[in-house]
Amino acid sequence: MKQILIIILLVIGYLSYSQESYFVEGKGYYGYVFSKDRSLNGFPSESNRYTLTTENISQAELILKNNINTEYVKSRRQLCSRRALINKITLKKYYRQYVGYLNTNNEVIAYVCLTRKDAVDDIKDLSEDLIMVCDGGCAFWRIYINLQTQQVFDMEVNGES
Repeated sequence: MKQILIIILLVIGYLSYSQESYFVEGKGYYGYVFSKDRSLNGFPSESNRYTLTTENISQAELILKNNINTEYVKSRRQLCSRRALINKITLKKYYRQYVGYLNTNNEVIAYVCLTRKDAVDDIKDLSEDLIMVCDGGCAFWRIYINLQTQQVFDMEVNGES
């Protein structure tokens, strides 16, 4: 009986842990990473989900910083007013949420939601679910980063306010 109880507790502990997000912090960034098992609003819970590691996050952040002044990113950020442009300096003003998945070429993709700090009451709210905004102006960004090709793609501001 004792062994069955231990097995049940271990299974419950594993299931509850695998559903959690974890906090990550690095130089100039911090936020929450969602595990591959976490069901998220607005994000498919397909079999290609991937749990990003802290190393993946560091790599994604470096790629983002290295690409922030490319023509691709500049064309996307023109939607915002001059004072709200996203750049190497203003990136520090945003909390992050990270979701990983594998594309059809089996490359790791980091989906990053950036939410300006003044748009959130409590950072712990970001650990619950993805922030989905239809019209939030430059306070909310979505960015996809391919960790293998080191490219930023499908970057967009979440609506114009």
